[in-house]
Amino acid sequence: MVEFIGVIDENVRPIKRSDFRNKLKPMFEKYETLMKNANVGIIDLADNLCYEDSCEVISPNGYAIYTDEHHYGKFYARHWLSSVDHLIDF
Repeated sequence: MVEFIGVIDENVRPIKRSDFRNKLKPMFEKYETLMKNANVGIIDLADNLCYEDSCEVISPNGYAIYTDEHHYGKFYARHWLSSVDHLIDF
């Protein structure tokens, strides 16, 4: 893990997946209903990011998983998003 020299704060601690989903429950329900009605599968990338109910924001090597609130960083994209490649038919 990268040496943070005492700069660890709430922004780099794991978050609870259940808290996040409960906070945005109405949005998740609408989105999942729309996808089901359209007969479209959902790939939940949190399945690869989270273990049980804990979602890390820093990789085991100390790299940030997100570059901002909406975009995955290069390290995460290169090493973990590839885990869905077998689900996509090119």
